[in-house]
Amino acid sequence: MQHFIKSIFLFVLYFLGMFCLLIFIHGTFAPDQVNPFKSSYGHLHSRLKEVKKIENVDILFLGSSHTYRAFDTRIFQKQGYFTFNLGSSAQTALQTKLLLKKYITKLNPKLVVFEVNPNTFSNEGIESALDVINNEQLDSALVKMVFTINHYKTYRNLIYAFAKDLFKLNVNYHQPVKIAENTYITGGYVERDLDFFKEPQNIQKITWKPNKKQLEAFNEIISFFKEQNIYYMLVSTPITQQYYNSLTNRSEFNDLMKNHGIYYDFNETLQLNDSLCFYDM
Repeated sequence: MQHFIKSIFLFVLYFLGMFCLLIFIHGTFAPDQVNPFKSSYGHLHSRLKEVKKIENVDILFLGSSHTYRAFDTRIFQKQGYFTFNLGSSAQTALQTKLLLKKYITKLNPKLVVFEVNPNTFSNEGIESALDVINNEQLDSALVKMVFTINHYKTYRNLIYAFAKDLFKLNVNYHQPVKIAENTYITGGYVERDLDFFKEPQNIQKITWKPNKKQLEAFNEIISFFKEQNIYYMLVSTPITQQYYNSLTNRSEFNDLMKNHGIYYDFNETLQLNDSLCFYDM
């Protein structure tokens, strides 16, 4: 019996070892499949490299790509505000919580502007998790996020990221300032080459259904703000009117945000032309 248990144990170790090795080989020879976010247009690698040098900001921006494309830190600088944009592609509350707790003490913001939108509250957070895993230093908080999401892609990329760190394969990596139409600006903003929303589409009506894990993470963030006496505001950045109107229960989302603090929905206060002011939905 002991021999049998030992054999099973050795087999499991062998299997796990081979599995990790195959992931590493796959990531090495097919990096775009396993590690698609290292050189992504969202520039999270550059942003996380820069944030480690930043202290004591006036305003910290958090949220999805709507954040790093909407809040141009240069404009705030001209008005005398020192800001940093810590947005990332498809960032959900799970990733916001991780980044916030990791950098909040050092950044010590006077105000946090937290961008919120229905999409990031309704998905699992896999895309943003992969982005963070492939660009952030591995630690217990990141591993906890991976287990919370509990998806094979996040486990796969965690193993690959660990192997790359172990063999110091990220040491000499430098992310280009310009990737395709996107240019990284000091302070975390990403500037896109001028483009227009040329082909309006007929978007189907959808009903917003929040993801339980995202709501829990969001509530933890709000509680953290209050416990630490951090002044914050929630904002929804502008999107095309067609896309904005496609959500049948948007008022439900807006009411939820209003119940959690100061909330501004700029889609209700700004009148923007879909074709001239946006490059996509």
